[in-house]
Parts: sequence; C-alpha cells; structure tokens
Amino acid sequence: MTRKRRTTVPFLLGTVPLVHAVPQLAFPLNAQVPPLGVVEQPFSFTFSPSTFSYDTPSISYSISNNTPSWLKFDGGSRTFTGTPQFSDVGNFTFTLSANDATGTASGDLTFLVVADDGVTVGKDVETQLVGFGGVDGAGGIVLSNERPFSWQFSQDTFNATNSQIITYYAVSTGIYGPNCIFIDVQDTRRYRVG
Repeated sequence: MTRKRRTTVPFLLGTVPLVHAVPQLAFPLNAQVPPLGVVEQPFSFTFSPSTFSYDTPSISYSISNNTPSWLKFDGGSRTFTGTPQFSDVGNFTFTLSANDATGTASGDLTFLVVADDGVTVGKDVETQLVGFGGVDGAGGIVLSNERPFSWQFSQDTFNATNSQIITYYAVSTGIYGPNCIFIDVQDTRRYRVG
C-alpha cells in the first residue's frame, strides 16, 4: 500500500490598502429644483444628500465664486438660507464643492432672484393627493409596485397674478425622483407612470 504524503503550502495573508474614490457630482443642483428667491421673502433650499457620490465616511461642503452677501450656507445641513433685497434681483452663478480626504468635486449652481413670483397656492395639494390614492400621513405618496397611476391636479392648484404658469415641477427630498414618472407636455398638471 502506497501512502500519500500531505504537503502544506504556506499561505501569506497580507493587507491591501483600500482605495477611496474622489467625490463625483452625481445629481446637479439645478436639476433638483430651480432655486428661486423672492425679494424680501425668506429663502431656504436644502440640496439632496445624493448630489455628490463619495465613499469615505465624511464629506464637507463649501461655496465660492460670486456668492451673494444675502445668501448663507450651512455645509453640515446642506442648506442655503437668506432674504434677498431689490438690489439682488437677477441671476447669479457660484460654485459648490464637496471635499473629503481623497479630493474635491465641484459644480456650478445658478440661483434666480425675482421681485415677485406672482404665484400663490390655490387648492390644497395634500387633499388632492388623498383623492389620487393616498398619502402616508407624513407628506409621502403611497403607490403600489408595478401598478400604473395617473394624477391630474386641479386647474386652480396654483394661481398666477403676473403671468401664466407654464410648467410645474415634481421634486423629491433626499434622492432622485423616479425616472418612470412623466409630466404630460400638453397638460402639465397631469402625471403618469411610463
């Protein structure tokens, strides 16, 4: 009988350094909602945490280049605040940067300040949403998976005193809105799943 011999091969375990990627601009601010300030009215805009993609434990934000004096920025909460005056009417562009230990990513942001937007809320939106199929009690819309839906807001949801309303925006807090929702170009009050 032949005996088989066992051979032990030494295996070395080593450490491989983890490489982190530099932050990347993933969801530009002007794609999130048109930032619009109205003269002598408090302005507040918090951008999405998914604006920049990064894989380090912490990231910081800063603004630079032509930042108007009325606009304050809190990088910890990702929030712009302030109250523009008549001398601030117009548009201005500045730079938002995300910084971490691996590097920096930047993107330009354009804000618009108007003397009067002329838009007021008419018929309550939340009441209309309940009629469309329900809300979760915290301002969220409840939809069923893989089931089509269609909403049409009342013509008097918003009222305009200075001009005709030509478009509506649907925004989501924190993340991109679903890319399967479309606004009907013939009737911008109608939303449907595609």
